[in-house]
Amino acid sequence: MPESQATRDFLRDLLSMSIRVGPSKLVTHVVEDLSNDGKIVACGQFSPPQPDGPVDLPFPEFPKEWDLEIADALWGKKSDSRTLLLGKQPHWWGIFVLVDTEYQRKGLAFPLMDWACRQADATGTPMYGIGTPMGYPYWKKHFGFRERKMLDFPVRPETYGVYYMVSIVRPPRVAGTSSILQV
Repeated sequence: MPESQATRDFLRDLLSMSIRVGPSKLVTHVVEDLSNDGKIVACGQFSPPQPDGPVDLPFPEFPKEWDLEIADALWGKKSDSRTLLLGKQPHWWGIFVLVDTEYQRKGLAFPLMDWACRQADATGTPMYGIGTPMGYPYWKKHFGFRERKMLDFPVRPETYGVYYMVSIVRPPRVAGTSSILQV
């Protein structure tokens, strides 16, 4: 996604819509830097298991400046591979964990995903997510995710670069063995 005001507006609208949906369908965690005027520096969005399988969630329109084919591949195919891999099997869905570039590698993503994995363990359900091949070893090492399916993305090396994303699934762990953090 391009670093722009339109992208920031899109993410703000997405978070606002998500919070209005409510925690029975979407749980959104936001991390602010209170020493920097409350700047949002990380966020995670998770969907608890739904009794009737995947649900349609509200979504803002993509900014006009975005490459719509790439945006749809990034945001739209998450549901496609999730349904293909898990069908109507109850599961937690790690929709996204985002960390501001300036705040990456400071441990902000870990507690967000740890919380979600503990919820999945408590309900005895798998956790589904999307990751980058670069980030996958981290998710595998710390949480036990397994790579399931490489996702196809349009190639735009001259403007947007080349994206690679992978569907990852984490089976539930026995109660009491998954949490590294005690929150």
